[in-house]
Amino acid sequence: FTVEALDEDEEPQKGYTNIKVKPLDINDNKPIFDTDRLTGEVFEHSSPGWFCPIRDNCPVIAVVITNDFDFMENASVDYEIVSSPS
Repeated sequence: FTVEALDEDEEPQKGYTNIKVKPLDINDNKPIFDTDRLTGEVFEHSSPGWFCPIRDNCPVIAVVITNDFDFMENASVDYEIVSSPS
């Protein structure tokens, strides 16, 4: 997917980067994303690498929903950001 960044100026500057999602699945049913488009927001002056350990008090950037029709623990889907451009 593509991330678009805009600053908060009257004439906003834009920047883009592409992020690849590669589901790893060794069972017979592949994970399926429920949408082709996600929209989220991070404010311009947010700190890089910001992390909030208390889920209820954290802003949500985007919600990703995936279905995997395998059974029990084989149907579990986890997400991880493995690298980030500097």
